[in-house]
Amino acid sequence: MKKIILLLLLFSGCFSVKKQNFDKFVPKNSKKGDGYIFENNLSHKIEYKNNNIYIIFKTKKNDIENVYLITDNQKLKLKYLSSDRLNDYYYINLEKSIEYYFEIIDGNLIRFYDKTGIKKENNNIEKFKLEKNIQENNLKILGDVIYKLEIDSFYNGDRRNDPKYNAKGNFYNEKFNVTDFEENIDNIREIDNIIYGGDLIGVNKKRNYFKGLNIDTVELSSPFISFSADKSDVIDYRYISPNYFDINDFKNIDFEKNIYTNSDKDFIKLINDFYENNINIIIDVNLNYVSEYFFAFLDVVENGKDSKYFDWFYIYEIKKGFKKIDKDLTGEIKKERIISNIKNMKFKNTLGKPILNVQNEEVKKYLLTALKKWENSKLLGIRISGDKEIIAYLKENLNYKIILSDENTNYNFVINSLKFYKNKISKMEYLSNIIFNEFLDNKIDIISDEYTERVYSALINNNIYDNNNKSIKGDNFLEIRPDLILEDKINELKQIIFLQMWLGKNLDIYYGDEKGMWGGDIPRNRKAMLWEEEYIYLDESDDLFKYEKIKAKLNEKVIIDEVNKKIYYKVISNDKIFNYYKEIIKLKKELKNSLDTISKIINSNDKDIIILEKKDLKLVINKSSKEKKIILDVNKNSEIIFRNNLKNKEKLNIIDNKTELKLNKYDIVLIKTF
Repeated sequence: MKKIILLLLLFSGCFSVKKQNFDKFVPKNSKKGDGYIFENNLSHKIEYKNNNIYIIFKTKKNDIENVYLITDNQKLKLKYLSSDRLNDYYYINLEKSIEYYFEIIDGNLIRFYDKTGIKKENNNIEKFKLEKNIQENNLKILGDVIYKLEIDSFYNGDRRNDPKYNAKGNFYNEKFNVTDFEENIDNIREIDNIIYGGDLIGVNKKRNYFKGLNIDTVELSSPFISFSADKSDVIDYRYISPNYFDINDFKNIDFEKNIYTNSDKDFIKLINDFYENNINIIIDVNLNYVSEYFFAFLDVVENGKDSKYFDWFYIYEIKKGFKKIDKDLTGEIKKERIISNIKNMKFKNTLGKPILNVQNEEVKKYLLTALKKWENSKLLGIRISGDKEIIAYLKENLNYKIILSDENTNYNFVINSLKFYKNKISKMEYLSNIIFNEFLDNKIDIISDEYTERVYSALINNNIYDNNNKSIKGDNFLEIRPDLILEDKINELKQIIFLQMWLGKNLDIYYGDEKGMWGGDIPRNRKAMLWEEEYIYLDESDDLFKYEKIKAKLNEKVIIDEVNKKIYYKVISNDKIFNYYKEIIKLKKELKNSLDTISKIINSNDKDIIILEKKDLKLVINKSSKEKKIILDVNKNSEIIFRNNLKNKEKLNIIDNKTELKLNKYDIVLIKTF
């Protein structure tokens, strides 16, 4: 019989341990009760949640029978948590500080596991010594519901500030000429270049929309000056982009100083006004790369090694063809010289975008100064993408209440949900994976963002997860509004949304998901937000050949054009999904104390029925398109408080703490014990 005994007395963190193997015989496969432990697969980590400590212990799949925790005079059995393809996970909750090492027993075999690795004897044990140091879970600061939006795609609040340039800019000409928004500076048409004209004035005008949805925090895409649509490639982190507030600020910006433009002042007012209305603002800051028009990089392009900013970048080589540019040079000649100089420079880049040398002290000082500019406002915080060292530096020196990074985003929930609803993984594998994520207290579960396909569209396509969301998704990618092809996909979407609400500390909404927006035709998920009450949208289209086999299943509202081999359909939001989101948000806020606990899986032999329990709540989901019946253990004081779309109380017929529950197709039933 196998046992792992953990001797513990005090701790506070996570670590990896070196392991050695003393056994000569190694079985081909792991098997419980075979008298062998795969030592190299043993590891553990610590997770903090709600001022509690969880030890999560990992073993090779099917390798051990029991794991015990021994502290003082107590022997506590770790509970099974989950499994993946290779490993089993067990956990235990602790409320006090401890020091520890592990004793591993398998039949007559005894091994000890401490900071130095696996030992035969328990002599000279070096205990893991970690003080309990519960770090405040800063995700709570964000509130229950986060709404993330792309400024340019959200709402055009003032057409007078629409950019007088395309997405690639017209910087070299030293003035902003009106050009086709879908052409770059070299007059090449690209879908990536589309600028919709959304601005921060528009975000401010939609403040009541956020209040109506009961949003706690709005996360804004990068607001800094840039010619790109999403402004991820910044020209200067010290300034808000003038086309988001006051277009005339393009003439006022001084790249040698740090002044407050009208747009900067308007941005601070927006932040403070939202705060007064109980809505916090956080902003995205991308440090992975900057614009080729970044003020310091342009100085290097003009002056080469004589530029005071030369060390701000990783410049590997200045070739012979490079020529310094006279300051008096303007117009097309200057543009040609700049393009030529960039071609004659070899520098570290991402897709041609320069990468800042964030190890340089001047760069660090510049970034710190730029981001401190908003500390006197009510800005809640920032989300930084970039080098871990610069993120750590900024976290240490900035005074915002919350500083997030890419590590705070969890894509595993949406990946596993799509796999489950496409029948690519079993129910138990799905539940094990998503519940394991409940222990990752610093993660936000997302179902869509700028790096993924809209989850609604993903449900009708073969792709599980589109990391880049490029415009080319394969010849057979269905761009159609999903409810026009498979109406039941709305029900699957609702179940995924409910599970996101149930599992996550925060409910994260990517703009438009609440309206049933779909993707497919715009890269980086930047499709323009739907405001049918204000705008008339042209019909969207897709190639008919993709739908030949399922043409008969298309909704009658789809227009089929056999001559041009196209289908056409209306661009409208989905009221059912919108109203559903409103109900889910209410539930999230009302049940927050119960939801902020770890789920327990209740066994069901039906592969399509999910039963989860939290504190005084039971959740039952029928994934099937067929009606079902189950016998459910419940407390005598239990009632249904939510069924599918309706938040209504419903009495249960309870006999001996059991009830027969009739489930409609795609049903979602939430039961509460009073």
